[in-house]
Amino acid sequence: MELLEKFGIDWRTLIAQAVNFLIVVVVLWKFAYKPVLKLLQDRSKRVEKSIKDAEHIEKRLQKIEATQKEMIKKAEAEGQNILKAAEVQAQEQSAAAMEKTRAEVKTVVTKAKKEIQAAKDSLLQEARKDMAHLMVQALEKVVQTKAGSQDQELIEKTLQEVYSHRKQ
Repeated sequence: MELLEKFGIDWRTLIAQAVNFLIVVVVLWKFAYKPVLKLLQDRSKRVEKSIKDAEHIEKRLQKIEATQKEMIKKAEAEGQNILKAAEVQAQEQSAAAMEKTRAEVKTVVTKAKKEIQAAKDSLLQEARKDMAHLMVQALEKVVQTKAGSQDQELIEKTLQEVYSHRKQ
């Protein structure tokens, strides 16, 4: 203790200061360090939870992105199928329209041929009648007698037979 007094240290003050220091340490430990330590641990737990949540969210986001890409691929494939079906349908409709047009053209051509044939037959019939009439007139002049209606019918019948033999 003499040694302490030589350095100017009072041992009673030293003990009091040591006791005061221990009291301050205990009070700080109880009221400051433990709450700060608890606060740091809580914060650490929250950070860890946030990291885990972020990882979980990132995994879900990746799954959603993968699902989205898959859905886009399916939609594109479905769109391609729809386009192909539309092309096929358009081609079928075009072919059907073309076939319908061909049938209509064929009908018109057939009808025109029939009309032409009917007109030709009518003209030939008129020509025969005119020829028969001319022949009757020529015969009358030659014979100087008037030919009867029976003679004209006979001439027309003969001309038709001649014409039908020429056709064959």
